[in-house]
Amino acid sequence: MQIVKTLLAMSVILLASRALSCQERPPAALGVGDPADGKAFRILDRICKDVDDAVAFRGTIIRTAGVNRSESGGYSVCVNCAGGKAAPTSTPPSEPAKKEAAPEPPPGPLGDLLVCDLSQLYDMRFSGGALLYWNEEGYDADDSEYEVYPVAGPTTATYLVGRLLLVANQRPDRKNPAAAASEGFQLAMRRSGATFLAPLDGSGPAPKKVRDTESVTKLERDLARSHQSKQIDWGERYPTTFLYRDGTSKNILMESVCLLATFPDEFLLAIDLRKLESKQASYFWAPFRPLPSVHLDQYSLAVEGADEADENRYEPATYLEYPYLIVIGQYARLRVAPRSGGPESRLVIGFCDECP
Repeated sequence: MQIVKTLLAMSVILLASRALSCQERPPAALGVGDPADGKAFRILDRICKDVDDAVAFRGTIIRTAGVNRSESGGYSVCVNCAGGKAAPTSTPPSEPAKKEAAPEPPPGPLGDLLVCDLSQLYDMRFSGGALLYWNEEGYDADDSEYEVYPVAGPTTATYLVGRLLLVANQRPDRKNPAAAASEGFQLAMRRSGATFLAPLDGSGPAPKKVRDTESVTKLERDLARSHQSKQIDWGERYPTTFLYRDGTSKNILMESVCLLATFPDEFLLAIDLRKLESKQASYFWAPFRPLPSVHLDQYSLAVEGADEADENRYEPATYLEYPYLIVIGQYARLRVAPRSGGPESRLVIGFCDECP
């Protein structure tokens, strides 16, 4: 009888110690998770770092922008407000003062935008709407090609302009607040019956894996596919409204603006050069010295920076891939002059210190 009690006590101690050791083991030792998942996330992390280094701009596509008269006589666009101060109004003495309605909240952005300079990517290429990475180096090498799709939510569209890759989505307006909003920029990859997602450029939620057996997988599966748009429809997809103040009105320069996006420190402005040439035009000439400029058959367009005369003066970044000229920076001056002579159109674009 004593022997039985001793054996039972030893069994209890052994089971307790085994349970404790199991609790101290990492989840992988318990068979939870798949080693292949670790490789997929490491590859995504590698691609994310390379893409992050190539990001040239990230911001939001604004819905409205004010056009005011600049001190030099041209136009100025304040990219961090919705049109500047309104003209003062006065109430005649014979009419009682009306109670002013509460101001409407400023309109939200049209979408989110990320621009990647593909010339900065050395270990992958962009083809068919996907970033293609060949995994042939490192301890995770398996000599396999991985397709990774840049996304910014369910309304993603990607555009290729020369060496620039633009990833954009659409934000819902106030009339349709139930529409899906942005989930941040991510890279999506399909592998072994699952979708892997990783945040891009420090945005979006944490990395995750969604298996096909889970209930909510359609959205994630749709993200891991090509969103490439062969025809750019910026004017229809992102119709920025310009509010003309101080006697300003639409001119040939404002008509050529096809995309405007902002960030707390920078803006992106895209010019459609086809609006500055005739339908019969067959050439354009774009010298970048001493200043970036484009010469068309009807107009010449020049991009300048600050007025300082020293060699270290600020100049915005310019990317030219016909038919688009893209300007990225904190401040820029644009001048459009008719080739046949006549007054030029001038535009100063940047941030206003008086606006939030």
